[in-house]
Amino acid sequence: MTYTNLNSPNFFPLNPSRNLYVFGLAYTNDITSNAALKPEEAWNIDVKLDDGQPANGAIMGGRITTCTTATANTDTSATYLFSSSSIGCALIFTKPF
Repeated sequence: MTYTNLNSPNFFPLNPSRNLYVFGLAYTNDITSNAALKPEEAWNIDVKLDDGQPANGAIMGGRITTCTTATANTDTSATYLFSSSSIGCALIFTKPF
Protein backbone atom coordinates (compact mmCIF):
# COMPACT_ATOMS: atom_id res chain seq x y z
CA MET A 1 0.00 0.00 0.00
CA THR A 2 1.09 3.53 -0.66
CA TYR A 3 -0.34 6.45 1.24
CA THR A 4 -0.08 9.86 -0.32
CA ASN A 5 -0.98 11.98 2.72
CA LEU A 6 1.38 10.74 5.43
CA ASN A 7 2.76 14.23 5.82
CA SER A 8 -0.48 16.16 5.53
CA PRO A 9 -1.23 18.98 8.01
CA ASN A 10 -3.65 16.63 9.77
CA PHE A 11 -0.87 14.24 10.83
CA PHE A 12 2.31 14.67 12.82
CA PRO A 13 5.41 14.50 10.58
CA LEU A 14 6.44 10.95 9.76
CA ASN A 15 9.52 9.43 8.22
CA PRO A 16 8.23 8.25 4.82
CA SER A 17 11.15 5.87 4.29
CA ARG A 18 10.21 3.45 7.05
CA ASN A 19 7.53 0.80 7.22
CA LEU A 20 4.36 1.91 8.96
CA TYR A 21 1.23 0.18 10.16
CA VAL A 22 -1.91 2.32 10.18
CA PHE A 23 -4.83 1.16 12.30
CA GLY A 24 -8.02 2.67 11.00
CA LEU A 25 -11.04 1.86 8.88
CA ALA A 26 -11.19 0.54 5.34
CA TYR A 27 -8.21 1.28 3.14
CA THR A 28 -8.23 4.33 0.94
CA ASN A 29 -5.28 6.17 -0.51
CA ASP A 30 -5.94 8.96 1.98
CA ILE A 31 -5.56 8.03 5.66
CA THR A 32 -7.34 11.24 6.69
CA SER A 33 -10.61 9.34 6.22
CA ASN A 34 -9.64 6.31 8.31
CA ALA A 35 -10.60 7.15 11.91
CA ALA A 36 -11.62 4.06 13.88
CA LEU A 37 -11.09 4.98 17.54
CA LYS A 38 -12.21 7.53 20.09
CA PRO A 39 -9.36 9.63 21.50
CA GLU A 40 -9.51 7.83 24.86
CA GLU A 41 -9.36 4.43 23.13
CA ALA A 42 -6.33 5.55 21.12
CA TRP A 43 -4.66 6.84 24.29
CA ASN A 44 -5.34 3.53 26.09
CA ILE A 45 -3.44 1.65 23.39
CA ASP A 46 -0.67 4.26 23.17
CA VAL A 47 -0.06 4.42 26.92
CA LYS A 48 0.06 0.63 27.29
CA LEU A 49 2.39 -0.01 24.36
CA ASP A 50 4.32 3.26 24.10
CA ASP A 51 4.47 6.67 25.77
CA GLY A 52 0.84 7.89 25.68
CA GLN A 53 1.81 10.94 23.64
CA PRO A 54 0.19 11.24 20.20
CA ALA A 55 3.02 13.21 18.58
CA ASN A 56 5.97 11.17 19.84
CA GLY A 57 7.18 7.62 20.14
CA ALA A 58 6.52 4.45 18.22
CA ILE A 59 2.72 4.91 18.19
CA MET A 60 1.33 8.19 16.93
CA GLY A 61 -2.22 9.50 16.88
CA GLY A 62 -3.52 10.36 13.46
CA ARG A 63 -6.09 13.01 12.52
CA ILE A 64 -4.75 15.63 14.91
CA THR A 65 -7.77 17.94 14.79
CA THR A 66 -10.23 15.26 15.93
CA CYS A 67 -7.86 13.10 17.98
CA THR A 68 -5.54 15.49 19.82
CA THR A 69 -5.29 18.95 21.34
CA ALA A 70 -2.80 20.02 18.66
CA THR A 71 -3.57 23.08 16.57
CA ALA A 72 -0.81 22.28 14.06
CA ASN A 73 1.19 19.19 13.16
CA THR A 74 4.26 20.77 14.74
CA ASP A 75 2.69 20.80 18.23
CA THR A 76 4.65 17.95 19.78
CA SER A 77 3.32 18.71 23.28
CA ALA A 78 -0.24 17.81 22.26
CA THR A 79 -2.27 15.30 24.24
CA TYR A 80 -5.18 13.10 23.22
CA LEU A 81 -8.50 14.98 23.06
CA PHE A 82 -10.25 13.40 26.06
CA SER A 83 -13.13 15.91 25.84
CA SER A 84 -14.30 14.19 22.64
CA SER A 85 -16.27 10.96 22.73
CA SER A 86 -16.51 10.78 18.93
CA ILE A 87 -14.57 8.43 16.71
CA GLY A 88 -11.78 10.62 15.40
CA CYS A 89 -8.47 8.77 15.65
CA ALA A 90 -6.31 6.49 13.60
CA LEU A 91 -3.14 5.07 15.10
CA ILE A 92 0.12 4.94 13.22
CA PHE A 93 2.64 2.35 14.42
CA THR A 94 6.06 3.60 13.35
CA LYS A 95 8.37 0.96 14.84
CA PRO A 96 10.34 -0.79 12.13
CA PHE A 97 9.00 -4.27 11.40
